[in-house]
Amino acid sequence: MGTRFVCHDSLSSIKYIEFLAPDTIEFVGDKSKMKNLKCINFFAARMKNLPKDLTGFENLESLIITKSVTLKTFPNSICELNKLRFLRFAWGLNLESIPECIGELTNLEYLDLARNNISHLPKSISNLKKLKTLILWDNPIPDSELTEIKKLLPNTTIYFKTLPY
Repeated sequence: MGTRFVCHDSLSSIKYIEFLAPDTIEFVGDKSKMKNLKCINFFAARMKNLPKDLTGFENLESLIITKSVTLKTFPNSICELNKLRFLRFAWGLNLESIPECIGELTNLEYLDLARNNISHLPKSISNLKKLKTLILWDNPIPDSELTEIKKLLPNTTIYFKTLPY
């Protein structure tokens, strides 16, 4: 069953929204009215695609997508969230790749891609100069690529054999 979330003036002070096990989500209304929204959490979503219009939340700093086994692609629209500092796209088991545009998230400090099916990260990841934590645990990334990622991100703590949580 789909979920419609109406962006309204009365919600202008909301900072956090969590959606539990939605099939689909549609944001309706003027998202700019929710200028205080800092975090959206999609937990155990049964969606095949993320909502198309996440980019309207221009002050979003955290996007959490966990245990969403039906999401198989990382939407390029996430790369348009310029203020994003925390991104968790983890525990879905089906995500196979990260788009080259990931390097556009220059404010990103924390990236959790644990427990997916990612075998390669784009070179643009080296543009993430503020990245402090990268979690790649339980992905089929070859050791040679992990070595290269460490060179590209020398100031980043990378977890690929353990978890920090």
